[in-house]
Amino acid sequence: MIRFALSFLVLACWADASIVTSTTCTATGFASMSNPTSCSITVAPSVTTNASISPGTLVINSAGVSSGFANSQAVAIPPLPPLNGPGTQASASAKGSLSAELATGGPVRSGYILLSENIVLTNGPGAPVVGTADVTIGSLSTTCSAVNSPLPGANCTGSLAAANGHIFPFVQLPFTLGQAFLLSEDVSLFASLQSSQLSIDGDSTGTGMLSVGFSFTDLNGAPVQAYAVPEPKSWALLLAGSFVLAGWSFARLSQKVRRM
Repeated sequence: MIRFALSFLVLACWADASIVTSTTCTATGFASMSNPTSCSITVAPSVTTNASISPGTLVINSAGVSSGFANSQAVAIPPLPPLNGPGTQASASAKGSLSAELATGGPVRSGYILLSENIVLTNGPGAPVVGTADVTIGSLSTTCSAVNSPLPGANCTGSLAAANGHIFPFVQLPFTLGQAFLLSEDVSLFASLQSSQLSIDGDSTGTGMLSVGFSFTDLNGAPVQAYAVPEPKSWALLLAGSFVLAGWSFARLSQKVRRM
């Protein structure tokens, strides 16, 4: 019984975030492939059109919040002779999406968010890749696009743009404490290439990374804990688990009283 009740509580704790990843690969003359984390089509011996993305992460503890998608890649190479021809093409895409409702304790008041952010969207030496990334933390946000350079980086705009590339020290920004806020992150890579472009531009390769870490302090610099806000179904599970635990405890107590 106790294990059954605790399972409700565990489910409630893990039902707060939504993390979704997907990859898709296509090539003329081959069946398309889709998979949550990776896909690959062999268009010639030792040559593949491929895409991959790491599972998203969201960790909340006393040190703060860390989240993101560690690595993503999309490589498009159209079928090579003798399978290529006019209009022959290939494409590869990798996408990740994360969302969670978080909150900080205490009354509504002014404070600070201490933020580290590392968003990388880079094109390889070949044909450009369409790469985008978006991050929203409450009223703060940034939108990024891929840079046409083999060097790591991204073109970012928005209120969080200045934080990109700052891993340590943190960037400090004003933030309203004591209320719920949305954390949302999206990363997307799309590579596409026709056979006629291959000899001119080379393959189409893009890589991406999205990493965000943050914590909170009040105006005096005292740490403020963040926590996940359970969804309505999570509250129901938590309440059900609590009732089961209470009933189990009452039954055990009644048994002890009868034995006295």
